[in-house]
Amino acid sequence: TFTPEEPLAGGTTFTALIEAGLEDTTGGVLAEDYEWSFSTQPPEVVWVTPYEDEVLVGVDTSVQVAFNMPIDCDTATQAFHLSTTRDTISGEFACQGATLTFTPTERLAFDTKHSVLIEAGVQSAGGGEGMRQDYDWRFTTVPLPRIVSTNPKDGEQDAWSYTDFEITFNTPIDPATVMPNLEM
Repeated sequence: TFTPEEPLAGGTTFTALIEAGLEDTTGGVLAEDYEWSFSTQPPEVVWVTPYEDEVLVGVDTSVQVAFNMPIDCDTATQAFHLSTTRDTISGEFACQGATLTFTPTERLAFDTKHSVLIEAGVQSAGGGEGMRQDYDWRFTTVPLPRIVSTNPKDGEQDAWSYTDFEITFNTPIDPATVMPNLEM
């Protein structure tokens, strides 16, 4: 068994050779050279968050991209792009093993479709051929909150006097922020 000290380069063909003359434990000798080759996988995206077509994504979220192997951080950050139809989003990167994390420097826009692109060429930590194809996906951030209905309904004339009062919002709401802003 041969175990390399560093990870093998992704997307690379290797050739191995065992020279003739190798002896086994009984004295038998390898008569001819034995040569074979194999190729390693190139880097590929295997998981992302926010997920493809996810909605109601928080405006303070980070984007994470997991690859099938440890990646070269420089090529991954150069290949990463987060944008809307009008703006390119700037931010900071962190790489840890096979995961790239992008944290925007400002909150994302509310109720906006965002596109993420990882361009082909991201290399493994060991170098070699880069990712062969672009990988892209979209997600949509949460809308600004608004009330879509109440119970009892607005203007209702004969609501039961012991009824609960319900407010339905268009998006998840932090309950701690509702009561200080409610007046009856």
